[in-house]
Amino acid sequence: IIEEAVRMVVDSYCYVKSYAYEVEITDIKCKELNMEYIFGVRGEWNIVKDDSESNEEFTKIIKLFSDPQNTSMNLIFADFRRAIKYPSMTASFCFRAIETLRQYSFEDISITDDDKRRMDGWMEKIRNRARFYQARF
Repeated sequence: IIEEAVRMVVDSYCYVKSYAYEVEITDIKCKELNMEYIFGVRGEWNIVKDDSESNEEFTKIIKLFSDPQNTSMNLIFADFRRAIKYPSMTASFCFRAIETLRQYSFEDISITDDDKRRMDGWMEKIRNRARFYQARF
């Protein structure tokens, strides 16, 4: 709550002045309560719990970045990072990441009708690859 309040003030000021500042609260210290808490930004649910598995997963992702056809990967993972960092906006950032993935990876640019291209990319290609079928909903 405190970070969001400070961010609102800083973001408003930055907008007016055309600045780009980041706000990050790294720790809380209170002498009266003898309390010190250091924050670490980490999602509640880790994608991969085991260290050796997470190293393998990281290697796979780095290989994706090195493929010149995957130009959107930096945008996708930046939005996933923001989804973890800003819990109150997780849904928005996940939506952006998935939409970017759909646009860059699953849309057929030869289809000139925007609605058909979007539907084909979303309904057909992503759902089939992810094995999301109507019966599962």
